[in-house]
Amino acid sequence: MDKIALFFTAVSAIAAAVAAFFMYRQTKIAIEERRNFEQENDGLKRRENELLAVNNKILINQMWNDFNKTVIEGDESLRGAIGTKNFQGLEPALVRRIYLMFSNINVVEAAWRLMIVGAMPTDQAQAILFDQAQRFKNDQEAARHALTGRGYSQDFLDALWPLVFPDDPTPQAGKREQA
Repeated sequence: MDKIALFFTAVSAIAAAVAAFFMYRQTKIAIEERRNFEQENDGLKRRENELLAVNNKILINQMWNDFNKTVIEGDESLRGAIGTKNFQGLEPALVRRIYLMFSNINVVEAAWRLMIVGAMPTDQAQAILFDQAQRFKNDQEAARHALTGRGYSQDFLDALWPLVFPDDPTPQAGKREQA
């Protein structure tokens, strides 16, 4: 009888060890799944924040483009007043060209920002950047005024400037060049 009790005790101990092992494995798997979920959730939150930042930049660009449209379509006295205030007495026709340039640059910048966060294919954004840079070369005077000291980021200037002004060093973002 002692042997039977010992046998069942041994079987019970083995069963308890097997159950403990499976509980340990289940706990380890649950912890790993939780960690993976949290990492994935953190990644999704980062992605959402990146896209939100780009969306906000696009909204701001749209507001600026509404203002740019007012300057472009406004009369000469409006452009003269803005030119005197923002561009140290430039000719109203040049001020109009600069504000038209701002509108185009803002579109290129939106594509650039979308590419940076992976919301636009790189080849499409690069095509827009290259295509518009070729157009900006047609009015380098307005492009120079529009791109310097106007709030475009350094990474964006580093990408666009050499395409428009291949022989000139890229200016520092936020620093107006002297014409």
